[in-house]
This record gives sequence, structure tokens and C-alpha cells, in this order.
Amino acid sequence: MMRNYKHCIVIFPFLFLYLHVTLGVAPIIEGFKPSFGTVGTSDRITILGSNFATLSAVYSNGIKQSVITSIDSTTRYFTNTAPSSLQYNIQAENQAGEKSNIATYYIAQVDVANSYQKNTDYYIVGTFDTIPDHSNLKVMAILNYPLQYLNGTHLTFKLNLELLSANSIGLYDDSTSVSVESFKFEFAPIVHSANFNMDLLYIQGIFLETNNLEISILTRGVVYPCVPSAASTSDMSCTATKRSLTNPITSFQILNKRNSKVTYYSVVFQTAIQSHSNFANGTAIFYGQFSIDLNNKLDGLTNLNINIDDIKPTQFTIIYPANAKCGYAYVGTAGLRQTNNYYVCPTPKLENVITLPSTSNGLVLTFKSYFTSMVVYGTNDNAIVFILDYQDGQDGYMCAIADSKYASGSYESTCVVPKENSFFIVAVTYSGEISNRLLVEYKPTISNCSSTDYMVPGKVTIYGTNFINQNIKISIETANCINPIPRNATQIVCNFPSNIVVQDFFKPLQVTISVGTYQISENIFLYNRPNPLIQSATSILYGSPGLVTIVGNYFGDPDIVVRIGGSDCRVTILTDTEMVCSFNSDVPSDYTTPLDVFVSIRSKYNSISRVFYYTRPTPIIKSATSTKYLVPAKVTIIGSILASDQIFVSIGGSECSQALSSLDGTSITCQFKSDVFIDDFRKPLDVFISIEQKFNSTNQVFLYINPAKNCPNGKNGELCSGHGQCNQQQFVCDCKDGWASFDCSINDGGTIIPDPNVNNDTSSTIITPSGTEFDVGIILINEMGQDDNILNSYNVGNITWNNITKQDNQYSYMTTLPNTNSTLLVKLSINPLDKRVFYNFAGDIIPILPKSIKYQVELENYDFKSTLNSLNFIFKSGVTKGESNCIYQENTDTQVLLDSLRSIQMTLNGETLVGTFSDRIILDNRPSYNKVEKLNQTEISKLSLNDQITYISISTSYFKSNVVVDPNFGVLVSNAPNNGCMEKKKFESWKIGVIVTAGVIAVSMAVAILYVLKKRKQRILFNAKLQKLNNNKF
Repeated sequence: MMRNYKHCIVIFPFLFLYLHVTLGVAPIIEGFKPSFGTVGTSDRITILGSNFATLSAVYSNGIKQSVITSIDSTTRYFTNTAPSSLQYNIQAENQAGEKSNIATYYIAQVDVANSYQKNTDYYIVGTFDTIPDHSNLKVMAILNYPLQYLNGTHLTFKLNLELLSANSIGLYDDSTSVSVESFKFEFAPIVHSANFNMDLLYIQGIFLETNNLEISILTRGVVYPCVPSAASTSDMSCTATKRSLTNPITSFQILNKRNSKVTYYSVVFQTAIQSHSNFANGTAIFYGQFSIDLNNKLDGLTNLNINIDDIKPTQFTIIYPANAKCGYAYVGTAGLRQTNNYYVCPTPKLENVITLPSTSNGLVLTFKSYFTSMVVYGTNDNAIVFILDYQDGQDGYMCAIADSKYASGSYESTCVVPKENSFFIVAVTYSGEISNRLLVEYKPTISNCSSTDYMVPGKVTIYGTNFINQNIKISIETANCINPIPRNATQIVCNFPSNIVVQDFFKPLQVTISVGTYQISENIFLYNRPNPLIQSATSILYGSPGLVTIVGNYFGDPDIVVRIGGSDCRVTILTDTEMVCSFNSDVPSDYTTPLDVFVSIRSKYNSISRVFYYTRPTPIIKSATSTKYLVPAKVTIIGSILASDQIFVSIGGSECSQALSSLDGTSITCQFKSDVFIDDFRKPLDVFISIEQKFNSTNQVFLYINPAKNCPNGKNGELCSGHGQCNQQQFVCDCKDGWASFDCSINDGGTIIPDPNVNNDTSSTIITPSGTEFDVGIILINEMGQDDNILNSYNVGNITWNNITKQDNQYSYMTTLPNTNSTLLVKLSINPLDKRVFYNFAGDIIPILPKSIKYQVELENYDFKSTLNSLNFIFKSGVTKGESNCIYQENTDTQVLLDSLRSIQMTLNGETLVGTFSDRIILDNRPSYNKVEKLNQTEISKLSLNDQITYISISTSYFKSNVVVDPNFGVLVSNAPNNGCMEKKKFESWKIGVIVTAGVIAVSMAVAILYVLKKRKQRILFNAKLQKLNNNKF
């Protein structure tokens, strides 16, 4: 048994070695042949390596390839069925299943369609970055011919005759000496050099298909054919058109018509013409870059070369010969071209007219000219056109030359013109040269002309024929008509100063016109009849119809209309220089703004002039503020028509200095010394105003303040209770914010009450926060005899009002007193503001608090039974309703000055009525002092009035025209009612005071302090009551 094992052990190593050698050695891939492939050859791949003896399969990108062909022991190729790719990972496998290394086979991609040629360089386009070693690339047509790798998408090589002659060109792998793939490329001709000899283009290069080649020259975007004259495989020539050589850099192309391949090439002229200038003496300077000498000539304009003079690096000069034409000029010598072609024309010159066109000769024009050849030298191209300018506003007239003959250095040309009128003819070359303007003229005629206003410069239009803008001069009589301009052949416009004096407007003046070489005259000019000339007008008062005298000229015509400010003024007297008309003075205007005076004759000849002024009215003085005697102070005078910067004011004969008027003319302020003595301060002083030392007015409106009047002390003994300042002009207390009353003694709690309610009978109601209603208003007007007997009594509450109006916060009631012609006007004004304001009444300045009701009562044309009688105005004030039976505070304080009630304070449950009374009134538009009294019980009973109400009487003496009183009513809550009654009393109609202040009509309202205050803790209840009141507002 052991022996047998020994034999086995000896045999096994040899068997293993045999199987390893024959079956177990893995194949090795060492490379490819060729080292890279192309898309067109990727279906067959040849691999190089070792251990291929038992090779059974090859994998391409993981896909098994079964068809494998053996070339030798180290070479195999297989048919590649893997999907197309630019690289394949190749791996071999033997019968034992052992696999080789993986080798990558790279594929190049050639794009034949997009490959291109640039003359001698050809560029193969494709994908080449996968080629392992670019140095192994060669061109296959010529072994080892260099092929340059530019980048991953471009290969390039130089073309030569052998390559152009090859049927195909392929890629060659120099590392394996194997052709990769061949391609069929199409080639264009190759140009090695080119030059010009005059107009002949010589080209050297490689031209294999001469019969299929076409040459063109590219100039400024235009393709010009170059006609071939000779061709071989190495040389070609063609004749260029003149226009194609105008670019200093002349580019041309050679097209192979068989394959549409094109080669481009450029010839650069080192000496180039770029521009030129023509001069009137027949010379021209050409500009550019020149490297020439006097042996060079300018060719292309005549059959003879033109000498070049004054040569500089950037210019040279020539003189045009008489036979020079438009042409393509260039510099050359001995048949060799030095520059590009340059299109140039000598400037045409028109000399004179030989034959004038007329209907008898068929409108044929013959004229002499220079440099007017019709065609470009050496071509049949048109060179020049002739334009006719009839100055009729139309373009497009051409003179088509029918015949043009050159002789002795000039041309004689003929053409047919469209009409027999004067015109200019101009020659224009296609290069832009413009000749002089040759006048072809006919004798002008004058038919008529327009007119101007007499002595008013204006434009004159003259009508006729054969007008042309050539040496035009126009005069009308001895005056030049300036700046004559023909509109067309039949109209000329000029500026006439219209300064020729005439006596007869219907006798025409002589018009003389010079046009070209002609001068003609006709008597045809007439002035327009002059518009009337307005120089001045007299003045009258506004609103007072009267006669106005208007001075001027050219009025003498009965068909005349006059208006002042648009209102008719009827003419009563009329001459040529003056007229008088009747004017209603009904056009509103002030005396400083003139009105238009309009005069129209025959509805055609019109004039307007702002010369009429209203006569300035005298100043109107209505009122003046007061001062205290011997206390200098500022006085404000109220009125109208007071505006001026030349004002003199005196009061009682004493000057009120530094007078200054308001812009609207309603007031003047001045400084008064208060030095005019008067025995009774109740007597008014004259206020005198003089404006511009000729407009004067006087009115007795100034009153001194009562000399006994001083600012009051409060109950605490302090001036104005320590809560205000004394106004040293009016001698009243100006209270600080939060304080009220004549002596500033009542603290303002800040409570706001609603506006008073106005009733239809002129009475009004003021409701306090606690709900108490105060009823105020005028109730009686009584005429009183000398013995205080009532002669007439009018119950205002029972009067029927004819007219009741409301505007904003003002109510107006108007009626006629029964059985009289007297007009009664009652105005009620509410101060709706939540702050105190000030009003001036007859010089008395009074503060008025928020929510006041002001009465203004005016009585006009009252017929007194006797001049010794007087009138009493009776006003009521009382509590008509109370919300509480608790009365815990009740008192009345009054202030009396010289027996006239000045102020009153009444307190009811913390609600205090504060009143201030003016002692002034307006009688017949003049201020006066009056006496304000509270009626006593006897007087109340005598008048059968309610003794639970307080009544105030304002008395006035006899007046002629009118009287105005202006009382104000209001209440003030200084303390909120106490919730706990200290002393309970049954509510009765409590007598409440009246605030009466006389006011000024149409100037400043009198002021009453009507203000209700309440503690903060009552505001919620009060606001609820306000909501209720808002539903009952007037």
C-alpha cells in the first residue's frame, strides 16, 4: 500500500505541471494594432499579447465576443459587437476561464462634413482627445507626413499638390505602422500670392480644376466678378471691374464650383487713396498714405495720364485737364498699379445760357458748361444729373440731356424743360460734387399785393410771375421792403415798415421789384384802413352812469361800436380824434386796475387798449378802536377802500402817525397820542383819512375809553385775581388759559358743551351739563316818550318773519315792524370753536368763549313820533327747565361802571353764568355810549312780563337812519353739582343774567363769554345727554 502511494506522489507533480502549462496560464493583452481606432473601424479590433494559445473569448465593455481570428501566436482580432463608444475596455479569457488584464482601446471620431480649409491649411474636425499618443499621428497619403494635434477637436496639416491630387487622405498610426482609416476630403484651390497690373489680377497657387474655378472680388459687401483671362495649375489671371478695386485692401475669392469650396485672399495696397478735395481753380488734393514720386501718374479720368504735383506722405495735388471726366482714379507707373481705385469727379461748372426755352422752340434749353461729361470714364455708367429748381415748393424736376458735345474744353448741352418760368439749373455728380446755380430767367410781372395796417409794420405778399431768389430787392414808394423771400415763382413775401405817410388810403402806392437782371414797377399797394388808435379815456365812479371821453385817432366813421370792460358805451359825439360815449359804469373793478376800451369800426377795424380807470372813491370809515385819554396807543380803523402807501390819519385833529393799510384795504393801523381833550368821553371824535392827498374822508367813530375804567381786582384783592394780565389799552383782564370771567376768578374745568339751539322765533336755548335749559332772546321793542310812557310796543316773539336764512353758523331773520316802514333784522351767530376769540365792537375789544350765542339787532328807517323819544330793546334770560330739585348753591355778583351794567356772575348749583356788557351802541353808523340796565320788579310788572325771568334793557336815543345792538348770551360751569345736597330747595324758574355787548355791522362781531365747565366725573352722564340733544339741533 505504501508503494502505491509513493507512485502516486511521483506522478501528480508532472500532471499538475502539464495542466498548468496547457490550461492554467492567463492571457495578457499588451496592446492594439493600430494603437487607436476610429468610429468607422471600431467593428474590428486587433489585440496584441501572449498566452493566447487557449484563448476562447474576448470581452468588449463586458460583452463577450465569440468570433475570434488568430493571426499568429501573439495576435488575434475579433468582431466587436459592443454598442458604439469612444473607448472599449477589452479583456481576454482562456479555456480554463482565466482572464487577462483589461486594456482600453480608444476611438477617434472624424467629422468630414465640418472639416474645412483655410487656403494652405486644412483642419480635420472631430474628437481626438482619446488618442493615447498624439505624436504617432500621420497623414496616410504621404507616409510620415506630419499631422499636428491642435486640441481635442482639431487636427491640421499643410496642403500641397500631392495631397490635393490624392483620392483620399487617412489617419496613419506611426507606432504600429498601420493605416487607421481613409477619408474623402474636398479641397479648394490654394493661393500662394497675388498682385495687380492695372486692372488685371495675377494669382499664383495650385489650381487643379481650372475649368471649375470662378474668381470674384469682394468690396464693401458687394461681390464683383473678375473675368478670367488665363489659367494653369499654378497661375491664374482675371480682369477686375473698376468699382471692385476701390478698397485699399482688395479681397477676392476663388470658388470650386464642383464642390463649392472657396479660398479667400487679400491684396493690400501699401499706397492708398482715401479722400480728396476739389477747389474752384480746377485743382484737387488727394489724401491717404503714399509712397510715390513724380514718375507716378494719376490714371482713370482721361485717355492721358495726369501729372502729380506737390507730393507728400499723406497727400498730393493734381490739376484737372479740361477733358477730365468722372472716373476711378489710381496712381501707377509703367503699367503697374500703386493704389486702389478712387471714384472722383471734377466739380462741374455751368457757364451761360445759349438758348432760352420757350413754347416756340419746344422748351429746349441749350447751355455751356465745363466738366459735365454724362458718363464715367471708361464705362457707360451715368456720371451726372441736371436738376431744375423752379422754387415752387416741388422737387424732382430733371433736365434730361438730349445732346452733349465737347469742343475746345467745354460742353454744349441741350435738354427739354417742363415749363416756361424762371428757374435755376444745377449739375450734381454721383460722387456728390455740385456745380454753381445757373439762372435761366424770364422777365417778371406784378399783378397785385397784400396790405398792411397803416403805420403798423407787417408782411406784404406780392403776386406775379417769374419770381426767383436771385438779387431780389423790393421797395414800396421810398421805403425798402426788408428780407424779401420768394414762396414760389408767383409769390414774394417781405417785411414792410408801413411808414409811408398817406392822405388818401385808397390811392395805391408804387411797388418796385428787382429780380435777377430785371426791374419792374406797378402802383398796386394799399394800406388797410387803420385800426382806431386809442390813447386815453376819462374816468367816472363805479356804479354811477356817466359820459366818458375817449381820445385817439382814426375814429371818424359812423359805423362805430365802443365797449368798456365788455359793456356797451353808446357814442353821442364823434370826431376823427375824439368821441364821447355814455357808460353805465356796471363792470366790477377796482380803481387801480384799468378796463379794456374796445373800439370797432365796420366790424373789421378793431382796437383795444386798457386805458379806462374808475375814479377812486373816497375812503369809507366805519369804526375805530379806542384808547384812554393821554395814554398813547395803537388805533385800528375799520372801513373799505383804504389801501394805499400814501396815507395821512388824524383823530380829533391830532395826527395818528405810522399809518399802515392792510392789503385788502379794510383796515388802517396808526399810533395815536390820545392827546385831544374832550369834556365828555361819550362824544366821538372825527377820524380823518387822506389818501394821496386828494381822496379824503371824515367820520365821527373814535371814542375814548371811560376814564374811570380800570382792570378789576378779584375777591382775593389781586389784579385780575392773579390769573391774568391787565390790557393797558382796553383796561380789561386778559385771562390765562383755564381761567374765565371779567376778573379771571373762575377756574375753567375743561368741560365742552354743545352749540346753543336756535328757535324759529329768534330765541335760543343753552343747555348745561346738568340738563338745565337757559332761554334767551329779544322779546320787546318799545318806543318811550319823555315821561317814560310806552308809545309803541312790538312783541318780537309774535312777529311773522318774511325771510329766514341759515348759512354756516349764522341765522338771519328779517321782517317789517307791523304798521311801519321799519325793517327789523335779527342775526344770531354761534361761536362753534372750542377756544376763546376776540371781537371789536365800536372800539370795545371783548373776549368770547366757546359755544356763545351772539345777537345782532338792526332797526332801520324807524319813524319816531318825536325826536325827543327813545327806543328800548328788551332781552330775556331765564331757566325754563331744571333736572334736579336739589338747590345747594345760589348767589349773584355784578359789576357796575358809571351806572351801566358791565358784568354779572350768577351761580346755581356750581353752574355759573358769566356776563360782560359793553356800554356802546351804533347810532346812524357812529359809535355811542349807552346805558345797560336790569329791569326791576316794578318795570317787569309794568310790562306784564314773567317775574321769574331776568330782563335787560338797552336804550337808544333818537336816530335818523339806523341803530344796531349786539348782545351775547352764555353760561359757564365752574364746579360740577354736588352729589349730596347741603340745602334742598324746590326748583323754580331761576333768573339768569344776560351778557350784552353792542356790535358793529359788517366789521367785527361783539363778544360774549359763553362757556360751560364741568368736573370730569360728570362727563359720562353729560355725553349721554349730548347724544339726546344732537337729535333736536336746529
